[in-house]
Amino acid sequence: MLLASAANAQVYKCQEGGRTVITDRPCHADSKPIEVKPAAGEGDRSEYNSPAARRQRDVEYARELQRRADEREARQEIARDYDRRIAEINERQDRRNCSYLQGEIDRYEAKLRAGASAKLYEWYKSEQAAARGRYERECK
Repeated sequence: MLLASAANAQVYKCQEGGRTVITDRPCHADSKPIEVKPAAGEGDRSEYNSPAARRQRDVEYARELQRRADEREARQEIARDYDRRIAEINERQDRRNCSYLQGEIDRYEAKLRAGASAKLYEWYKSEQAAARGRYERECK
């Protein structure tokens, strides 16, 4: 009710004492009302609430949801790609480590066959056992 009466009210612009005054009453007998349009977001909202406007907002909302879903999927794909690359790097590193350990086992075996003093023989044997233990834990 208040909006309806405010929408139909007349507005006058007057000069009083060197100042501009906006009022709802005529300033003098020959005053004419000025045309006033409501500020953005106020006044008649029938166009905003029309079925076409609602459909347009629904379409824009659906597009925004799809854009966000696409961005989320792109971020997830980047994360999956990163994880795959890290797994490949780890796998290569594991193969290198296993190859190194197998080489250690073989080197100690060769030293044991070549003959060594009792003290070195025991040390080679213990080092070979340690390398075999690591190989069994990490490579099998």
